[in-house]
Amino acid sequence: MNVSGENTRNVLMIAGANCVHSVVFRQVERLRKSNQYTFSGFGFGSPNGRVGHTDPSAIFDRFEEWPEPPGRPRGLKSAFQLVPHVAHGLLGHRPPWEARNWKERAIDSATDAFCNTDHRKSLDGYDLYHWHYFAPDRLSLLKQLRRNAKVVISLWGSDLYRTAGIREYAKQFEACSRATVFTVATPEMQATFLAKFGHQWSEKVRLLSYGAHNLENIEAARPKSESVLKELGIPANKILVSVGNSAVPGNQHLAALEAIKKLNPELLQSLAIVVPMTYSAPPGYTEKVREAASEIGTTVSIVDQFLSDEAVSALRCSTAIAIHIPISDQFSASMCEALYAGAVLITGSWLPYSRLRSNKIVFHEIAAVSDLTAKLNQVVSDFPSERSRAAQNAKPIWDLMAWERVTPKWLALYEEVLSG
Repeated sequence: MNVSGENTRNVLMIAGANCVHSVVFRQVERLRKSNQYTFSGFGFGSPNGRVGHTDPSAIFDRFEEWPEPPGRPRGLKSAFQLVPHVAHGLLGHRPPWEARNWKERAIDSATDAFCNTDHRKSLDGYDLYHWHYFAPDRLSLLKQLRRNAKVVISLWGSDLYRTAGIREYAKQFEACSRATVFTVATPEMQATFLAKFGHQWSEKVRLLSYGAHNLENIEAARPKSESVLKELGIPANKILVSVGNSAVPGNQHLAALEAIKKLNPELLQSLAIVVPMTYSAPPGYTEKVREAASEIGTTVSIVDQFLSDEAVSALRCSTAIAIHIPISDQFSASMCEALYAGAVLITGSWLPYSRLRSNKIVFHEIAAVSDLTAKLNQVVSDFPSERSRAAQNAKPIWDLMAWERVTPKWLALYEEVLSG
């Protein structure tokens, strides 16, 4: 029961990929406070390689991990079970956009049925389903929901920008018909989504982002920033420049460090470089970044241990210049936290950040990573005035990304979907 005595509605959060865990946990923590909803999670177990996440049992009323599929079907009975899938491949309805051949259609149909066996009972009985991350390999689970299910599908960025291939697009297009609404974080994402999958979905798309958790911790962390730098071995008497926000190679650490290495040696000595690499490092990648860092000619700190929220916030306060040039992005919370803390942002003009411009947020853009050398030289040469201008970003970033501002919008969306 909620505070007004009415029955709460049950929401099932579904993790379409491991990368969504921490943000969804933050979102659920906020939404629960309204006392309007209870939350369960599917696919939220212990994320592989992601240290420091809250135990999902402390977030959800009930949760299940993504189960491993059973062993490969064998025997005569299994062969007969494949017959309807072969028939689907050969004779099934082919929509106008279909480009898969009959074997690909049959294999996809059999794989979906095989991997999703017995999921319907786990998924049934909820008022609302919130699907996070539009990756093709999980979307077949949507077929297990009842036809009249209310479904919010949230796109995260790489699931839209980095997915390629006819079979992958076919799975995503098919899943579009199951959505009650879609959410995207930026106008550019909305335009890309509609360009890829058709403007027939335009009435279902909502512009809505997640909050940046550490915004509310930054002011309290400022007095502790020097001690945190000391613990991490980062000098406090230099201009601190951060490169990227994780160990994902898409952050382009190696190219960024190569551009930094080309700075004038005297200017380079005035900088201390910090490279956050606390999760999602593929084998051998951190070692490559360390090797590149050793050739820079100034202090470079690779932060690859888990940091508490307090330490992360303190590091944001100490960051003077934030270099954020990923290959693709939706709207990085860590970037917004750095802006709120007063960092001068250098980012890529290829990224979908019109929301920064429309909210009068001051930042720098480069057209290619190779332009970073000249841009960084410009910023450091005029650093006092650059910092003064960057200090104006705190209020618009708070209004845009603080959870206290964002949470009511998610509650309003849920109400819209459930009352529709």
